[in-house]
Amino acid sequence: RVADGARGDIDPRIDPIELAILGPKRRVTTTASMTLSVDHPLSESGEFDVVVVPALGTLTAAATHDALQSRDARSVIASLGRLDDATTRIAAACTGVFAVAETGRMHHRRATTSWFLGPEFLKRYPTVALDLDTMVVVDGNLVTAGAAFAHIDLALSLVRSISPDLAQHVAKLLIIDER
Repeated sequence: RVADGARGDIDPRIDPIELAILGPKRRVTTTASMTLSVDHPLSESGEFDVVVVPALGTLTAAATHDALQSRDARSVIASLGRLDDATTRIAAACTGVFAVAETGRMHHRRATTSWFLGPEFLKRYPTVALDLDTMVVVDGNLVTAGAAFAHIDLALSLVRSISPDLAQHVAKLLIIDER
């Protein structure tokens, strides 16, 4: 939203950046107990240029496995599996990368995730070229980021793909250091 608000000051030719929340139900609750209203059902995810998959809110391999088996996660994974790689960019950070990997679309592609879940990730998805030393990994239409604050790096990476100047301006406005 900051990038959309600032885009006119940086370059008026930048198209509006629209943000929408998609989900398996009309309302979703985050792991921080925030309840969000869903703007669109998952069935409409293919209509967006970029789909960002949030983290699962887990800190262990066992909890991540359990979260991936939940009904809501399975519906998100199924929705991601139906996206067209030619028209939709998929971004995920932390344990959200596991949900994308569950679709099989990371086979023989580069990615990163939470460093502390790297061994579990490689065990579950051995054909993914996992790079735990890079904060954000871009491989074609897939953009992945590491743990916690990497969500900020992921968001700036997506804005940078629209306009490097806009990303730099947003980072300055929000006092975000480049790593």
